[in-house]
Amino acid sequence: MALFEALGTLVASAVLSAAPACDVAIPADKPPAAGDVLAWLRERSLAAPIADIVDALARDIWVGAETRTLSQHALQQHAETIAALLPQHPPLRSVVAQAMERARTGVTGMAGSTEPVARRIAVDIFARARASGGHGLAALRDDVTLFIIDRTFSHLLDDPKVLYGLVSAIGTYAGISSASAPVAKAPASTAATGVATLGVSPAFAQQIESAGGMTFIADLCERFGVTDFALRRILASLDGQGLRPDEQLPKLEETAQWLGDVRAQLQKPVNEDADIRRLKSKAAAALAEGDFEAAAEALRHVRRELREGRRRIEERLQEEVAGLRTQMLEEARATGRLAELAMASGNPAQAAELFADAALSLPNTDRAGIWHYSFLRAEALLRHGLQRNDLAVLGEAHSAYGQVVRQAADGSNQKGLGLASLGLANVLLTLAERESGTARLKDAIVSYRKALQLLPRSEEPRSWAIAQLRFGRALALSGERDRGIGQLKEAAQAFREALRELKSDRSPGDHAQAQMGLGNVLLGIEEQEGGIANIEEAAEAYAAALTTLRRDDAPVEWAEAQMCHGLALLGVGEQKGAVAVLEAAVSAFRAALDGYTRTASPQKWALVQMNLGNALAALGERSGESGPARLEDAIASYSAALQEFRRDAEPLKWAITQMNLGTTLIRLGERRDKRRHWLSAAGALVPALEVFEAQRADAYADVTRRSLKRFHESWEALIAAPVTSGAPELERRPLPRAV
Repeated sequence: MALFEALGTLVASAVLSAAPACDVAIPADKPPAAGDVLAWLRERSLAAPIADIVDALARDIWVGAETRTLSQHALQQHAETIAALLPQHPPLRSVVAQAMERARTGVTGMAGSTEPVARRIAVDIFARARASGGHGLAALRDDVTLFIIDRTFSHLLDDPKVLYGLVSAIGTYAGISSASAPVAKAPASTAATGVATLGVSPAFAQQIESAGGMTFIADLCERFGVTDFALRRILASLDGQGLRPDEQLPKLEETAQWLGDVRAQLQKPVNEDADIRRLKSKAAAALAEGDFEAAAEALRHVRRELREGRRRIEERLQEEVAGLRTQMLEEARATGRLAELAMASGNPAQAAELFADAALSLPNTDRAGIWHYSFLRAEALLRHGLQRNDLAVLGEAHSAYGQVVRQAADGSNQKGLGLASLGLANVLLTLAERESGTARLKDAIVSYRKALQLLPRSEEPRSWAIAQLRFGRALALSGERDRGIGQLKEAAQAFREALRELKSDRSPGDHAQAQMGLGNVLLGIEEQEGGIANIEEAAEAYAAALTTLRRDDAPVEWAEAQMCHGLALLGVGEQKGAVAVLEAAVSAFRAALDGYTRTASPQKWALVQMNLGNALAALGERSGESGPARLEDAIASYSAALQEFRRDAEPLKWAITQMNLGTTLIRLGERRDKRRHWLSAAGALVPALEVFEAQRADAYADVTRRSLKRFHESWEALIAAPVTSGAPELERRPLPRAV
């Protein structure tokens, strides 16, 4: 069938579906076919109005946005399917009657609505057809279907005389006489008419009659404020939903209540935009007239307006939030810059407060920024605690580092977790150095291990090396307190690893610290295990430290390195019997005395004097004619040390110095004036033994007892035969060092 033929059949079907509104009843048992009616009209030259409507409809289809891209075949399919659906789902009689009345009087829309009635009819027919699963509807495009129905009824209802004339002809074709009135009037009040006028199916009408008939309907309208027009739409909609008889009345009451509630809600005063209030009033008026399509369209406009308003508010809020975030970030940065200035000015306490303020200035969502400033606060607190040697501030730094460790523990900031773990380890080591025990040291060692695992050596070589350096310090201190040789050896390896990155030209201070730490650990290992290799490596480490340390820049550190270098050289020289190495040790100790003055550092000065005495005594034993002079210089150094070492204040250092003095006096007595020097030796050894016994320094006490016993035996022999007696046989061992 050609497209125009399909459109002709469609228009004829629309006329048949509108016939009841013109008081022409179409037989329900055997309705005439639209094609047959169209052919009958053409045979009698009565089809001209239909042809005019088809022409107008075709023009709409060619230019319509919904239809102009479709093929003729697709358009023909839509027309045929719609023509078949219209008799099954005719337009509501009341709506058609009202539309024809308004067309006759010149009013083209329903009261309170700017939407054409044809559109309303199209939406209603389409909704009922879709709800009943209309045959072939699924294959059609919804927008095209609505458009064609809309345009068909728009042209059909445009002139009531045309529709009435076509309906009268159909009545003649069907053997039915139509009423003389051209158009049915708007329905009278529902309360004044019978149930039969409601236009519902007999089954539904029977349900209404059983509930009280029109009295029930009038009560329903009064209770929920539903108008006649709205009620007829509800009845028609429910009648087409295929509900069971027992479901119809409850659904009718439920829908009426819903309609009343919606109207009340729409009319409720709300502080809204004037356009939205106007649209809501328009929707409420449309619902009152039963114009659900107009109400739906108004509500769609309300939704669009509210959505656009919401989007505008969202955009404004987003702009404000973005502006607020920018302002917060700038405030935090400005505060952070003030904190950095305070740090550069040597005021870490103020810097810590400012870094805390910077973290609080940031949005809660900026976790990275909050962590950054919190970490800098912890760093500032640690520096402040070190400057003031304040345990309370160091404890606060400990808590601050613990917080940033927890903030980075979710795995999103591995590098940050490494830096935070390093900071936590540093403050633990600082606290451990100021107290006895190893609990904090063990915690520090665990944190250093974690930091070294997380800090990428290739990306952060300096941070990694500093972590190794301080890791070595923690291990060294723990090994010293526990006498743990394993910890000392691990500490030595940590210092060696640090030195791979800390070069003397790039990091002179840290390089010197690592070399000093390595030397100290190696001396500790040598004391427990012996071995020339450890002490030789220690001497090399101290010498390397001295290449970067400058007396003028760091006099105390330089003097410490000179003293430690002297100790290592003394050990090498004693084990190898190398006079040149012992001479170098003496030179190192004398240099240390230039850095440690008696006035500024009396205890360090005394310690260097004692070790200088040991080096001079070792040289005196190994020198020929100059030996006695070296021994006398050693005795002078011991005597100088004893001017600062007090028996009551530092008993062990005092006793060791006394023991070394007594031993050196005995050796000097071997060379000259035995009686005088040996008596002086006894005066030094006896009180030293008393202290060793009191302090339970058993090793030192045993050596002293043996020396005194042999000395006593040699002294008696000297008194009995002064010419032939020899020197007491002392243990030929290095004199005890002290650090």
